Amino acid sequence: MGSRKILQIVVLAIVVGLLAFFALGLKSNFNKIEKGDQAFLFEADNMDKKKVNLNDYKGQVIVLNFFTSWCDPCRDEVYELEEFNKEVKDSGKAVFFIVDRGETQKHVQKFIDEFDTKSEYLFDYNHSISEKYGVVGQPETLIIDKKGVLREHLLGPTTTQELLFLVDKYNK
Repeated sequence: MGSRKILQIVVLAIVVGLLAFFALGLKSNFNKIEKGDQAFLFEADNMDKKKVNLNDYKGQVIVLNFFTSWCDPCRDEVYELEEFNKEVKDSGKAVFFIVDRGETQKHVQKFIDEFDTKSEYLFDYNHSISEKYGVVGQPETLIIDKKGVLREHLLGPTTTQELLFLVDKYNK
């Protein structure tokens, strides 16, 4: 076989590989939940290794904050989230979960101990929840309204005041 024939085969293999890569990327974008879509109400483990099912919170505003314990902006945001958690827990205006992206419970426990957080943590061990919502970084925060519709997808750190404003907005 000549070098020209080998080159043609290599080029063809690269083209087929690139087409497959882009096709898979497009497929995952079609399945991604965006603002205005029905939310994906998943089930995930909490720190006690008990399943938490978001279907149990239908009819309430749900706030999900995606984070990792090593993320500096997540660490900076923790006090705002704790204040928000206190506000909504006492008022019943929303349910709030922090969703860890791919870490062990041991890592998250160290974070909880370090910052003395009281929020409820859920685990997205294989990033399937993050992927479904198009979460690519951290922190990212989602607001799901009482009808189960994704209304907000905030990129980067947020504040207690911003979250309270959005919860009030979707409680009307």
